[in-house]
Amino acid sequence: MRSKGWQYPEEDEMKQKKKQRYTHAQLSSMVLSVVLFCYSVFLANDIPMAFLTGAFFLFMLHPVISRVFGETTGKIVHSFSVTLIIGAFILAFF
Repeated sequence: MRSKGWQYPEEDEMKQKKKQRYTHAQLSSMVLSVVLFCYSVFLANDIPMAFLTGAFFLFMLHPVISRVFGETTGKIVHSFSVTLIIGAFILAFF
């Protein structure tokens, strides 16, 4: 018998997934990453910075891509963003 106020863990997870949205700090960091990406590509010709900001933007969009295109595509984008971050560090320091 369930007591009042207790829910199954699956119900809690579903509610959290529906309520999950970006905060103002996350949105502003995504906008800043797009601005830095455009600056690094068009004005500075800084390829490692373009890789890093592009990877960060893809990493932040991972939940949206997972919901829209499916979990498999979301995992591919997540792995690609991590690979881009590693590549950016390799380009910047070696």
